[in-house]
Amino acid sequence: MGIFRFETFKVCFFFPTPKRVLNYISAIKKGKSPYVAGHNPLGSLMVFVMIILVCLQAVSGLFIDDGVFSAGPYHDVFDKSVENVMKFIHHNFFDFMIIAIVFHISAIAFYWKAKSKI
Repeated sequence: MGIFRFETFKVCFFFPTPKRVLNYISAIKKGKSPYVAGHNPLGSLMVFVMIILVCLQAVSGLFIDDGVFSAGPYHDVFDKSVENVMKFIHHNFFDFMIIAIVFHISAIAFYWKAKSKI
């Protein structure tokens, strides 16, 4: 097993497969609360969503210029249509990222308060 070789550290254990997510949702609907070491399948799905949103935010910021204060290092590499798409992603997906973070923190608070297991 070793110091850094716990089962919950493996990506294959953490990755939310559709089967794991559906099994977890069906157990919750039946009133069962299955114990999961680490994140449950819905929590791990949210973690992947947040990672993707943060990456989209960072990459799209490289290609935009706000015209006032800052410009990404690649804002003039592609034509204006690519910059417009990246601006759309950068400005709109930020809201989704904040919503995902709020949901995740709310779930942590719920488990801490109501379930007493994180």
